Amino acid sequence: MAQKWFMRFGWTALLLLAVFAAPRASSAQVSVYGEVTASDLNDGTTGVNFLYGGTGGVLVEGPTIFKRMVLSADIKGRYIDKSGERLVSLLVGPRIAYPIKKFGLSPYAEFAVGFARYRSGTTAGPANSTDNQWQVEGGLAKRLSPRFDVVADYGYSQFGVNNGEYNPKNISAGVIFHFVKR
Repeated sequence: MAQKWFMRFGWTALLLLAVFAAPRASSAQVSVYGEVTASDLNDGTTGVNFLYGGTGGVLVEGPTIFKRMVLSADIKGRYIDKSGERLVSLLVGPRIAYPIKKFGLSPYAEFAVGFARYRSGTTAGPANSTDNQWQVEGGLAKRLSPRFDVVADYGYSQFGVNNGEYNPKNISAGVIFHFVKR
């Protein structure tokens, strides 16, 4: 089911990302970020199962739409692990931010699709699986300086192995570095 969904809508999301991430001379801005991540890797049967690790990525700022909203492309990698159980993912998708310059805040939402690799720490469940993953995420960035922001976010995702049985819920906090002063 999840694979059919990805084949139908995932390619559309990647096409939109390519269109909006095309370089533009007037607003080209590239940023990198790193976050500490805690993830509840709930498989529906074992209950709460927290894994810890990091998330890193690249943001490519695109055009401003509706006079205030900034559309960006986000390419992120995540590595979470605990006692040999591991989930490693690579996701790509559009991010929409609504900067509030008066307070230096920028709430955002994003949708990302990609692939993930799961390794079980025990013999129960799938030992090693690679499958599609999609994620919906929302967060808040606070400007600290012209080059640095702090960021916190929450994301819900679905990993396609075993018909979408695993639904990681991620909580992350970190910093964003902008190569060009804003």
